[in-house]
Formats: sequence, structure tokens, C-alpha cells
Amino acid sequence: VEVLADDTVALKFKSPTPANLIAAGQYAAYIIAPAAVEKGHNWMMAPNAIGTGPYKLGQVEQGQQVVLERFDGYWGGWKEGQFDRVI
Repeated sequence: VEVLADDTVALKFKSPTPANLIAAGQYAAYIIAPAAVEKGHNWMMAPNAIGTGPYKLGQVEQGQQVVLERFDGYWGGWKEGQFDRVI
């Protein structure tokens, strides 16, 4: 672990490390649809959205930005004043 700033650290490993699996094994877990898993490793590692949240992936500019757009089919519904788009 290398401390870069008061609020930033760099984790350096001896070999490639599946950070998503490590994060999922911590105090929280992620819901991933079986259909996403069946698409394979390359699809999972590409900039694709996986989840059950209120937003869908709109646009990805690798290393620059991600645009999330309102998902009208969100099971939790929508209330007035919620953001329709997140960049």
C-alpha cells in the first residue's frame, strides 16, 4: 500500500487481482444477473452495466466519463425531483 495523499492510496499487487470479486467478498455484496455472468469474462470486464438499480448505462468514454440515464422500468419506482441523468 502506497499513501498518495490524505484520502488516496495505491494498492500494488504481485499479480493481476480480480478487484470486483474482492470487493464483492467484503462487508457488502452485489446483485449480478445470471444473464450477465453467462456473457463471459470479457463482457464482464468491458464497460458494461450490471445491476438492478434506477439507472441504465447511456454512454462510456473510457477513462473520461460515464453517463447514466433514468431506467423507467426500475422496480423501486421514481419520485419527483430525482435525477434523470448522472454524468
